[in-house]
Amino acid sequence: MKVFLFNSLVFVFFVFCSLSTFGQTKYNWTGATSTDWNTASNWSPAAVPGTLDTAKIGVTPFTITSNFPKISAGGASSVGCIVWGTENYLTISVEIDAPFTVNGDIENTSAVPGNGSVSAYVFNLSGTGTLNVLGSLNVGYDDGFSTGTAGNNNTFTFNTSISNLNVTGNINLNAFQGNTHHRGFIPTFNITAGTVSASSVTTSFSVNAANTLISANLTLGNTGGTPAAALKLTGAAALSTLSPYIVNTFTLNNPGTTVEYAGASQTVYTDAPITGLSNTITYNNIKFSGTGVKTALSGNLYVSGDFTNTMANDASNYVLLSAPTVNFNGTAQNLYGGSGNGTAFYNVIFGGSGTKTMQSGLFQLASTGILTMSGSSTTLAAGSGLFTLKSASTSSATIAAIASGCTITGNVNIERYLSGGSNAYRGYKLLSSPVYTARVGANYYFD
Repeated sequence: MKVFLFNSLVFVFFVFCSLSTFGQTKYNWTGATSTDWNTASNWSPAAVPGTLDTAKIGVTPFTITSNFPKISAGGASSVGCIVWGTENYLTISVEIDAPFTVNGDIENTSAVPGNGSVSAYVFNLSGTGTLNVLGSLNVGYDDGFSTGTAGNNNTFTFNTSISNLNVTGNINLNAFQGNTHHRGFIPTFNITAGTVSASSVTTSFSVNAANTLISANLTLGNTGGTPAAALKLTGAAALSTLSPYIVNTFTLNNPGTTVEYAGASQTVYTDAPITGLSNTITYNNIKFSGTGVKTALSGNLYVSGDFTNTMANDASNYVLLSAPTVNFNGTAQNLYGGSGNGTAFYNVIFGGSGTKTMQSGLFQLASTGILTMSGSSTTLAAGSGLFTLKSASTSSATIAAIASGCTITGNVNIERYLSGGSNAYRGYKLLSSPVYTARVGANYYFD
């Protein structure tokens, strides 16, 4: 354990994972025999790590460069925690092709003095299996050596393309300052393929002073891998704990990627500023699942891909979109409104180009809402009765003047509120559709 004192604040860093050390043995990967995780001779001491043990990969040197560990069915199904290091490899790879559980954390150790001149340390996680991490996944470390100068920074990069990575805790990106006392480290987490689930993504900085040379980065789907990259957030405010002292950049809108809000009573992030985040949040595909009320922040909710709502959409479980303007700004986009009451828009813009198709479920435009058609040759295909313009005693949903070249197709339900009372049944109530079906010359035809 190392203790550092900065600006009257104490920071404590552990080189062992957070799992209880009772009965715990530390095993170093040697790869002396093969790539098989379940072969005892590949470890030192010569035994396969168990459910309370620490598996250390690259923390001490091993000489067979092709023998990085691979986990297959039929062997060990869990380990206490995994620590990856940088003793003699700048890139470490682990392949998991079966269900496997880490009962504590996954984290990296510090760099060693012999590697002080390099710029990157990389951990690649791949495979067709499912990895369940019951603790947190930590990227970044303070090396503790009085070497390097400001700007002479190294990166710790965690790349994952495994089919499923489920983190019960958080993905923690821990950045450290580069100066004459401590070389700087920039943590980066890349989801290149597969689904990653975590409670929150957090960033931290070891010194209470701004440093624009240090950053923490999260990228979703930067290589277009298969299956397409997806990030499932389960925490109530999943992006709320970001260090204001460094440059944090989260890229979540690459083509083909999905961000899913899968927890209970969550904040849904828009392009509204987030403390510590240098860029704004926009989405390719967005999905809503789980329970409670998911409340979108103000600003603009930009979606360039598909919109999917799988919630119950009842009185207690729905997506609240009253604060932002929802912008569908892609090309061919599919919308799935969900069961129950479906999805209610308040202010929504269908822009970009191409067709936005309401595929299933129900959609509503609130009585105070405004729908705007913009962009180049944009079509809203509303289906057959999937979309309703709501009405109340004081207002009715509005469709703004439709831009040239834009169209709305399908059958749209249009409500009109009628007041009751003692005079409700007297006289005539004349009702007419606010839109026409066809035009022949100067004549407009309604049905």
